[in-house]
Amino acid sequence: MQQNREYVTKQNLMQMTYQDDSVKGNLYYNQNKLMADGYTNYTTSGAYSGKMYDTDEKNRTYGADIQKKLEFGNKANLILGSSYQNEFYDDYGKDGHKSPDQVTSRNIYAVYGQYDYKFDEKNEFIFGARETWTTGGYKDQNYDNFSMSGQYLHKLTENDSLYASVGQSFIMPTFSQMYGASDSAVSNPDLKPQKGTNYELGWKRVSDNHSWKAAIYHIDITDNITATWDSSKTEYKYTNEDFKNTGVEITCDIIGKDGFTYNWGINYGDPKVKGTKKPYWDRKYGRWQLNGGINYTKDKWITSLQGTYLAQRVETPSSKQSFSEKPYFLTSLTTTYNADKQNSISLTLDNLLNREDNLSHSGSEYYSTPFNFLLSYNYKF
Repeated sequence: MQQNREYVTKQNLMQMTYQDDSVKGNLYYNQNKLMADGYTNYTTSGAYSGKMYDTDEKNRTYGADIQKKLEFGNKANLILGSSYQNEFYDDYGKDGHKSPDQVTSRNIYAVYGQYDYKFDEKNEFIFGARETWTTGGYKDQNYDNFSMSGQYLHKLTENDSLYASVGQSFIMPTFSQMYGASDSAVSNPDLKPQKGTNYELGWKRVSDNHSWKAAIYHIDITDNITATWDSSKTEYKYTNEDFKNTGVEITCDIIGKDGFTYNWGINYGDPKVKGTKKPYWDRKYGRWQLNGGINYTKDKWITSLQGTYLAQRVETPSSKQSFSEKPYFLTSLTTTYNADKQNSISLTLDNLLNREDNLSHSGSEYYSTPFNFLLSYNYKF
């Protein structure tokens, strides 16, 4: 396979933040312009047998978020907030807009609150609620959702605590997902927002230089937004499918000596999906995930070595049964030298073992980039 692509990205970013003891506010403006063209050739003989790509899109968001904290003695506090965001999307393509009915903007409003109450020194309850709605969307693409969350914490000893939490989630589809951002993307303006509920029961312990966490969790999502790849047409499309996962997780953070810190984690789950083309629960992703890392900080230097191993993996095509895939092992090493408050230099090394791992989980093949490095310079105004 041969690829020849050219990418041009232009960004305009602005953010203003205000914070005092009881008020926090944020004002922002982000604009991205992406232009890309080229081809992918699936033959090695030199004769073209592939697909041309032409992307020309513009994304813009601006908005504000403000919240106020109210305290009621030593036992309770209340956070009230509201936010507004305007989203704009334009896909010019080769011949202007893809569709005259394409939604190009919408307004997103939200009001939310969180109440924290301490019954005594050992028991605490946190309750949250959020109302989100949109205006300006095309036809039936305006959304309205109310979600809640609750968490109960119980302190067993000075170092040990238990917690139980339930939280509802709500994620709207982006314009890029609904209308496609390139010639390889298929539009799906009927994409639904995803709604879910997360349950978690856990234990935390702080002992000397170790911070432990163990948890049992269950995730249940309706209309989960996911990308499905069609290898015969070399194109992808975002669709909705139901998703669930039940598992257990153990993590540990360790503060070492002489600037060293360590972290490791083990996660076992059983993620499954069910969609229109497969009206049954089918496995997805992997069951075992192992994470680990070593960090070092001294003077102006910061270094981090991280690795992720995912085993008992499966590939999950959109219309066929899942099948086994070999594990992958992702590694990276980043070193940063902060010369002063304005200047820093970073070196990032990826895929240290130069492995050839298939990173896709959708039945296609998307292999990791061979060992590579990036040297960058940053200046803060």
